[in-house]
Amino acid sequence: MRILFYVFVIMPALLVLAIGGMIALSLQSEPLVATTPRLDSRSADEAWRVLRRIVVTAAKATDDVTLSVTKAELDGLLALASRGIPFLSARAELGNGGAMVHATVALPQNPFGAYLNLKAGLQESRHGLILAPVSAGRLQLPGVAVDSLARFSLDLFLGNGSGSTVLDAVERVSVDTRQVAIYLNHDPRMVARLKSWDERLAEVRDRVQPLGEPATVRLYITRLLDVSRQTGSGRSQLAALLSAAFTLARERSAASDPTLENQAAIIALAGFYGEESILRLVGPVVTDEMRPRIPRSRAAVVSDREDLPKHFLISAALQIISTSGMSHAVGELKELLDTGKGGTGFSFVDLAADRAGVRLAEVALSRDTARKLQERLSSNPAEAMFFPPISGLQEWMPLATFEQRYGSVDDNRYKAVVREIDARIKALPAYAG
Repeated sequence: MRILFYVFVIMPALLVLAIGGMIALSLQSEPLVATTPRLDSRSADEAWRVLRRIVVTAAKATDDVTLSVTKAELDGLLALASRGIPFLSARAELGNGGAMVHATVALPQNPFGAYLNLKAGLQESRHGLILAPVSAGRLQLPGVAVDSLARFSLDLFLGNGSGSTVLDAVERVSVDTRQVAIYLNHDPRMVARLKSWDERLAEVRDRVQPLGEPATVRLYITRLLDVSRQTGSGRSQLAALLSAAFTLARERSAASDPTLENQAAIIALAGFYGEESILRLVGPVVTDEMRPRIPRSRAAVVSDREDLPKHFLISAALQIISTSGMSHAVGELKELLDTGKGGTGFSFVDLAADRAGVRLAEVALSRDTARKLQERLSSNPAEAMFFPPISGLQEWMPLATFEQRYGSVDDNRYKAVVREIDARIKALPAYAG
């Protein structure tokens, strides 16, 4: 009896107390980070630049390489993350022998504390990689434990022994107040491990099928091909494409989940008329037999423009893949990048298309509105049913003009235009409750 009492009463009680104590120690009453560097065209450019450079450098390395990130680039990345992740504030600190990211997540009201404060980073090192301790509030995980956890995690993803192979490729780390530089020894084993990781991810994708079955999405691609053949020119009205896709979704939903059918319809539309790489996230959608039937030149049209359907459909797909906040942040990032050198300028018209696409996906994937959307879009909808009016919205603004008129994405003038755009989208009949 004592053993049963210990196992079923004392042990659970101790576990609850331990978990409660950890929560109490990790949450705090004051934020570590109150504000995040703002996301403007310069920080957006920094974020894009560092991501692109790291990917290209790592992918094409045939010799020892150096991956460097400046303070401005880190600020841009954190600003973008804070735009996409609700209640997150973050900043980077370089110097004093290390590079650290400080972050605060504001929490709903609770008895333990209003903020989760986090610290993580790496230390300057002449030999190898030294990870700094990770802290959550008053709890701290030593750097040695962080290193072991990182190696264990990489082993799970890349295969046994990969954690040490990848982390040990770091020769040294240099940090000053302006940048952090990681010097990597070229190791063919590491490249092979990374390639095997890509293959593992493909295997997981094909098993889990997080974006639906390739065969289902293929049915919608086939229906879109029929519409494309009917037009003859490869240029189809977005309204007709939506009608065809959601008519099929409505038909198939008689025997299946309408949200899954709507998801397949949006993924097919975005992959066929937005960005084909989206289809690769699903799996082998387009077969070798289908490929010759797909026109090389194809475009969807709305408001007599071919660029807006891409914004609309890709944002809808991003909403399915990610969170609403990150979908909006990606849309803002693209527009801010366009204000820089070589870009077409910031466009509230494009942003309206982005946000309308997010709304399409939200309504399509809600069980309360999934069938209603199918009914509305399958009946030859007019553009005014699903796409917001764009009159009066400014576009093609270079950096100086955008900053003069709207400051940044945190400026009240900018927010006022976004509220106007959202009001136009809310009034669209297709998305009514």
